Amino acid sequence: MDIPLLPRPFGRFVRRLLCLTALPIAAVGLGPVAVSAQSAAAPAAQPAPKPRPALRAGGTGPVMVGEISGEIGRGLVPYVERLTREADQREARALVVRLNTLGGEIGAALEMKRALLAVKAPVIVYIEGDALSAGALLALTGDRIVMAPGSEFGASQVVSGSGDILPEKYQSGWREALAATAEARGRDPRVARAMNLQLDTITEIGDTPSRLVTLTPSQAMTVGYAEAVSPTLNGALATVGLAEAPRETVSPGWAERLIGFLALPAVASLLMGIGLAGLFLELKAPGHAVAGTVGVIALALFFGSHWLVGLATYLDVILFVGGVALLILEIFVIPGFGVAGVLGILGIVSGLFLALVDGGTVMPTLGQLVPAMLSLIVSLVLAIGLVYSLARWLPKTDSFGRLVLAASLQTDREGRLSRAADVIGRTGRTLTVLRPTGLVSFGENDRVDAISEGGFIPAGTAVEVVRVASADQIVVRPTALA
Repeated sequence: MDIPLLPRPFGRFVRRLLCLTALPIAAVGLGPVAVSAQSAAAPAAQPAPKPRPALRAGGTGPVMVGEISGEIGRGLVPYVERLTREADQREARALVVRLNTLGGEIGAALEMKRALLAVKAPVIVYIEGDALSAGALLALTGDRIVMAPGSEFGASQVVSGSGDILPEKYQSGWREALAATAEARGRDPRVARAMNLQLDTITEIGDTPSRLVTLTPSQAMTVGYAEAVSPTLNGALATVGLAEAPRETVSPGWAERLIGFLALPAVASLLMGIGLAGLFLELKAPGHAVAGTVGVIALALFFGSHWLVGLATYLDVILFVGGVALLILEIFVIPGFGVAGVLGILGIVSGLFLALVDGGTVMPTLGQLVPAMLSLIVSLVLAIGLVYSLARWLPKTDSFGRLVLAASLQTDREGRLSRAADVIGRTGRTLTVLRPTGLVSFGENDRVDAISEGGFIPAGTAVEVVRVASADQIVVRPTALA
């Protein structure tokens, strides 16, 4: 949704700025990140099923079959959009969705619901196992619902990251999304609302106000939420007269599976952590490119996957890249950690944070902010842990020692020294401020990571090497050059 009265690109820009204004709220708040499933034992089946309107006509093409299973997340959205797009392009007689999920992310479920409601062909939902939590919303998109024996359908409440049921202001929107979807397919919205919060007694199934509604197959038929019970997909199609129709299965492609995997919160945090650690190590000891290359690849995978699932935008990437550029400027051009350094850090953090929040959101809810903030915190902690571990472990390895010393301390035709011990007493100049670490130059192509022996040393100061701290770092003190 675009900001009214604003040009489309500018409206998108303002949305991201509004997301940034909500960043401090996420640090202290808790919000909905998923929908919980709370089931209760169902009473025995009763009366005959309610009559349903005639199934709307489809096209002349094949029956398209897709599957939504496991946790509902952002990675499934591109697949469902492709599934519905192909059903329209092929003029499908019907779109069949095999459904088995305990729920997941609200935002992803809402996007998939919109795609399924918009498809031209009639939608047949076959509940193979469970359609609980956010899965209940997807089940309600079906023009016809067929359930497998032993399956269940309903129990949908918005919960926080810790699993606590959130207050009414969070439940209301979700409850009405359930009701509106049910109503769009000609079903009683009271039952859909009761899946979230028991407002009315559903007398047809002997329900009471003390529990959320979770429907068994027989109960779903009684209240008009399911048309049949079948142990197989063929049987389900037979109930709507499509058993003999040509059929095509649309499965997630390898790219969609990969994007879905990379967009998982845990994987996203890992990629961010590796990326930040790689960039830090490269800026700390430039010239080897290994850490920088790994960092760039990890961050490219992070931003690319989040771009493709609709989370990251141009603004997010620009903020991040601009932040890195400002840090490089601070370190190599105007050292001293001033305005450029602070703005650089803010740009990096803001870019990563916004890439975790829905790019189409006008004003994010706590349900979007808190998971994004948690992922960002985890990635920062991971980056710090990686940098600390590598700084302690790598210098002790022979391969790393050869890599670093061969590049900066060995004697060759350019006159570099052959052993670390030979560096002691050598003089040079600080390229950056040592506070207490930085870079020291011993010639045009000879820069070494250094640490001050006694504290702050300004850039451009003559220094002398007093000892070698590790395979990639020397200790220096101010001196007078001859």
